Amino acid sequence: MSRNKILSNDEIITKFPFFTMNELGGYGVMILTKHPCYFYEVDFEVSTTGRKLMIAEPLHGINGRHIVIGTAHFESKASKAAERKA
Repeated sequence: MSRNKILSNDEIITKFPFFTMNELGGYGVMILTKHPCYFYEVDFEVSTTGRKLMIAEPLHGINGRHIVIGTAHFESKASKAAERKA
């Protein structure tokens, strides 16, 4: 069973009606929200392991303001140090 399927039944996760998660090997990146959102993923061109930027954009904004939220799991290889700092 996928990690995404397991988490969608978790009692804490289900308190957030909207979430998205990507899975890659032994880790994943997740955004939890109580607001309906558009979710996007953007590939990191320099990634050698398929890492992505995950973005959530609330459909109706939050408190009347447009907002975009992003999260990522950066590569920890020493050879990628310059990209992490950029």
